[in-house]
Amino acid sequence: MTYSNDPNHLGKGEESPKGETPKDKVIVFTYKTIINKVDQDQKALKGAGFTLYKLVKGDNGEEKYQIVQEIKAGDTTSFEFVGLDAGDYKLSETTTPGGYNTIADVMFSIVAQHETESDDPQLTSLTVEKATGFIADTEAGTVSATVVNKKGSILPSTGSIGTTMLYVFGVMLMTISTLFIFRQKQQ
Repeated sequence: MTYSNDPNHLGKGEESPKGETPKDKVIVFTYKTIINKVDQDQKALKGAGFTLYKLVKGDNGEEKYQIVQEIKAGDTTSFEFVGLDAGDYKLSETTTPGGYNTIADVMFSIVAQHETESDDPQLTSLTVEKATGFIADTEAGTVSATVVNKKGSILPSTGSIGTTMLYVFGVMLMTISTLFIFRQKQQ
């Protein structure tokens, strides 16, 4: 069956103009984030694993982080997350190399500008906000950063509510004892 591509034709009779509807070209801009893992001496560091999250709005309008991609620990020292849109992201170190401290989550935003009026839109600007140390390459559509792990260990938490209560009880006991001794000496 053949249809007219003339929007003013009423569609009656054999003399309707015939043609082919032009194809529409869809261009989707996606980006790649490259994270390089090094130690404090800037040497490549194996054994790390990362999870990348994107900030999305839920059905109820509440914002939450959703997993984009998880890369398990292994021999790699460079981690590539592909197919990313512009938006807010969180990078979490899910596996830390032995003997090193886990890094704090890295929050960053990919901001992209592109031509919108052209038949062949192009990326005109790619930047990273909310974080330092990222390098954006507009031509390649990539953002990259180097993440440094430092040697050491994290001390266990010692300020729990039970410990605090023990300190308060001990101070009260010492105060009562001091008052008792002071009264005994006065009598």
